[in-house]
Amino acid sequence: DGDARGTMRVVVQRVSRARLTVGGQEVSAIGRGLVCLCGLTDGDTEEDARWMANRLLKLQLWPDAKGRQWQASAASDGLEVLLVSQFTLYARLNKGRKPDFHRAMGPEPARELYSKFVDIVRAEHGADKVFDGQFGAMMEVEIVNDGPVTLTLDSPPPPTPPGTGATSKPANGKKQAVKPASEPPAAWPQGDHAGHAKAATPPAAPGGESQQGAGITEMAPPQEPPTKARAETPTHSAVEVRAIGLSRDA
Repeated sequence: DGDARGTMRVVVQRVSRARLTVGGQEVSAIGRGLVCLCGLTDGDTEEDARWMANRLLKLQLWPDAKGRQWQASAASDGLEVLLVSQFTLYARLNKGRKPDFHRAMGPEPARELYSKFVDIVRAEHGADKVFDGQFGAMMEVEIVNDGPVTLTLDSPPPPTPPGTGATSKPANGKKQAVKPASEPPAAWPQGDHAGHAKAATPPAAPGGESQQGAGITEMAPPQEPPTKARAETPTHSAVEVRAIGLSRDA
């Protein structure tokens, strides 16, 4: 919710026909094509509207002339489109049973951006194929959903600034985690060379006893375990060991 730019949301329905009325009077009607319920939230821009117009017109939701499914679009087949403003798409119900519409864009900016969206779709698809409802009115929409086929389409969210630890998508299309730069803590001891810290030698106390630091412990480098001194045990060759054994048996 804190993004500088939100995501425009459209519920797309593939229909055989649709009809929209206000106060019992027909405002728009289409045949085969799309009914698009359009929701706007704070932060949506004309960039979102242009992205959405291009995407919904090119959605491959119909079979082509050879009967292959999911090949044709409203743009390729010149189908009709009915656009309907729908602020309730941004309702929230996580605090109770009554819808909360605070995430929806305010009426006046939403009216302006929605009007631009309608103009963009008409410019791309043809004014004779794009129809509209009545912004802010209580509308009745009758549809015959073909399939049924219903999709929810959101415009891309704003990019995440680098160095925030979020996931980014590089040019190669593979997602990778962006790790923020970090410096080693200032309290780390400085070593003579990489991976080794200087060992602090506590001063010797009177009487030959070593002193322990008063509440301060300094990191010592990893050390090899002390090598046990070999006992001064006389060694015998195999012949000598055997001779000793024989003399004891005797």
